[in-house]
Amino acid sequence: MNDKSGKPRVPRLSATRAVSRKLALQGLYRWQLNRCPWQDLMRDFDAAEDAPKADRDFFQSLVRAISEDEATLDGLL
Repeated sequence: MNDKSGKPRVPRLSATRAVSRKLALQGLYRWQLNRCPWQDLMRDFDAAEDAPKADRDFFQSLVRAISEDEATLDGLL
């Protein structure tokens, strides 16, 4: 389905998850530079300008899983 400009319409869930991934990437970059509990990234998420456009639960699942499984992920890389 297309919008009025003729561009394909992105489903809402996909758009909110894309914003969540962008914010998670930014937060995890900050986390790599200055280690902190993943809960601090949630506070930063809540203050982010794009937070209302994002899926908070998806963001949390990304940053929590990555921060808690850092050693395993580093080993895979």
